[in-house]
Amino acid sequence: MSTFNERKENYLWKKEVDYRIGEWYELQYGKQILNFFGIVDDDKTTLIRHNRYSVIDWTVTKKNIIFNEETKKKTIEKETTSIELKTRTCKKDTYETTMYPINKFRKQIDNLNKNKVQKTYCVFIFTDCIAYYEITKDSEKEITIADGGRSDRGFRESSTYAYIPIDKLKIIETFKCHPPSVDVLPY
Repeated sequence: MSTFNERKENYLWKKEVDYRIGEWYELQYGKQILNFFGIVDDDKTTLIRHNRYSVIDWTVTKKNIIFNEETKKKTIEKETTSIELKTRTCKKDTYETTMYPINKFRKQIDNLNKNKVQKTYCVFIFTDCIAYYEITKDSEKEITIADGGRSDRGFRESSTYAYIPIDKLKIIETFKCHPPSVDVLPY
């Protein structure tokens, strides 16, 4: 029988491994995901990859310079997009919904309402595909908010989640994905 401290240490290890697996997926598929949304690395685009403690993974700002022929003046229009990436250890159609942390969902809605971003997405890497859901000001009509959690890391973790219906996800790419082993993780 393991002690509480041994279980806690095992839990913290599993949580760190899950984080590193998510980082591995981001490194493997990040550029492909950004390209799908038309985000390219050029002098008109500013890409911010936030740290692990941030609510949102990426914020991208594109600057469009518009020249008015009549006034001979340039104006700059900015379009900001935020993307949060989540990894899953199941196939897309395993469940009818996928859990998404409510704090991330609410932050993305808040950013839309305050016009900090014009578009915001949550992207899911399942074991058989990459799919996304565009969060809009009307998204709360499509999702269910409820308590949920997991216990596969040795402790019951519970929180409030936005449950996004699988049929609302749009496929970016299908593939057969094998999660990395711990020894190939980036650190």
